[in-house]
Amino acid sequence: MNKYNDSKKVKSSPTVKRLLNYVSDYKFGITCIFILSIVSSVITTISPKISGEIITKLSEGALLKNSGISNSIDFDGIFQILALLFALYSILALASCICSYIITEISVKITYRLREDISKKISLLPINYLESKNCGEIISHITNDVEILSSALTSSISQIISSIIMFVGTIYMMFSISWQMSLVSIGILPVASIFISIIASKAQKLFKKFQDDLGLINGHIEEMYSGHEIVKSFSMEEVSIEKFEDFNKNMYDSSWKSEFLSGLMSPIMSIISNINYIAVCIMGGYLASIRLISIGDISAFITYSGQFINPLMQIANISNIIQQTIASARRIFDFLDEKEETNNLTSTDSSKIDSNPNIIFKNVNFGYNENNLVIKDFSLEIPSGKTVAIVGHTGAGKSTIIKILLNFYTISSGKILINNNNIYSYSNKDLRSMFGVVLQDTWLYSDSILENIRYANKEASDDQIKSVCKITGVDHFINTLPDGYNTILNESSNNISYGQKQLISISRALISNPKILILDEATSSVDTATEKHIQKAIKNTLKNRTSLIIAHRLSTIKDADLVIVMDKGKIIEKGVHNELLKNKSHYYNLYMNQFAQNALL
Repeated sequence: MNKYNDSKKVKSSPTVKRLLNYVSDYKFGITCIFILSIVSSVITTISPKISGEIITKLSEGALLKNSGISNSIDFDGIFQILALLFALYSILALASCICSYIITEISVKITYRLREDISKKISLLPINYLESKNCGEIISHITNDVEILSSALTSSISQIISSIIMFVGTIYMMFSISWQMSLVSIGILPVASIFISIIASKAQKLFKKFQDDLGLINGHIEEMYSGHEIVKSFSMEEVSIEKFEDFNKNMYDSSWKSEFLSGLMSPIMSIISNINYIAVCIMGGYLASIRLISIGDISAFITYSGQFINPLMQIANISNIIQQTIASARRIFDFLDEKEETNNLTSTDSSKIDSNPNIIFKNVNFGYNENNLVIKDFSLEIPSGKTVAIVGHTGAGKSTIIKILLNFYTISSGKILINNNNIYSYSNKDLRSMFGVVLQDTWLYSDSILENIRYANKEASDDQIKSVCKITGVDHFINTLPDGYNTILNESSNNISYGQKQLISISRALISNPKILILDEATSSVDTATEKHIQKAIKNTLKNRTSLIIAHRLSTIKDADLVIVMDKGKIIEKGVHNELLKNKSHYYNLYMNQFAQNALL
């Protein structure tokens, strides 16, 4: 069952409290907003009372004039009141501008911090979390969720503060005019509160679901764009569109339901406001008829009555923003609370990191879940400066060995030692800094070829990079490009061939001068001529360097110091290339099958 469809009530208070912790770092700015909001609210609150004095003076003057008294209207007093109102409204406008400036600054700083926190969190998350999540969902946190928070903070902070202050001030002014009429107006509060709480609680769940659905749509679009060639090659456009329509329909349902519920608040509050207005007019007319209040007081009270409803109306009008904000904040905080990668030690004894370490696996067991082991009782020693190759059928567990060696996953039992030190005694940063890795799936980012290679060693000079590229044989290809090493790779890096990407990846691994080199199917996607060139480059690179090679093409590991054959997570055969061929067992069968396939090609 989707956790967002759970019937249990979603509590907002922890999310709101945590969001306020971000806001609390800007106490001075919030204090300024609070003071300016008080000033604005006081001016807005007392203005109807002052305006009512004008009506009172005019009505009283008219009565005196009808009684035959000339010059009965106090125009000097009226002009003084008008001057006071002009001054007050000028102060109100200035306070609003300053308040808006401060709110915008605080909002931008908070969203900046949230994006930083999310970015840092991504780098601390374990591989299993990242592999289980859609890329679009994570992107949605940084873009949509944070943007909603930014907009809400900008538009809602001052409104909420002003609404609270105006609500209290207006009630005070209403009671100062007539306690009878005030009780009539306040009688609507319980009704309004019930409607707001019921609708808000239902809308919040739907807004959160809407954000989740939006993340799924973003993920689907990202997947289809990055794999558009495969989609078109298999004529799967209609399937992709149908899947998008399913996601879009779910988002449409949660969107219109949440917007509809939030939209109900405004008309409901308008009905309550109109009922209140009629009641106030009737009560005011009665009190004026028995001369308990003046006409000016009635006018002022009607204005206050509208202002009394106005804070509730503002809450109704921004309720959808508030609910979206809480939903987005919860999604962000849920993401920030995800369990981080273990073994992030702050420091490591540098003496533990030898220039040419050995690696020992002792009775290692590992499974992605407890009931299904992928690696079973795996024991292997890679001596210092030696090259060990691992071969086997697809699914034998070869690449999994790399993942547990780099501590992407924690082993179930056993030990993995580097220089006779458990890998968990190293910080992840120091552990992984020992390795230069070329994975089966190459990854390059949108920047120049030069910067893609420098990614593994930010201190590497241009000459060092070019020297490494000559070793791997990619230098000639790069120099044939119009911009050479400054050629910008596009987002998918599809403006160069897959084999060329792999050559650049190998160059990137070598530029860091790694203590341990890992090649995971490094030549699986290159042609025979390129493979031979890479083999020669790798042979020179592997000299006296501790290395681990995962190989599909067995021709690449002929010179390995040790070859092990894996099947179903276990080592079933090991030796050197020529010996294994003489044994005519598992390795021999793999080799002959591959040789036969190559012959057919």
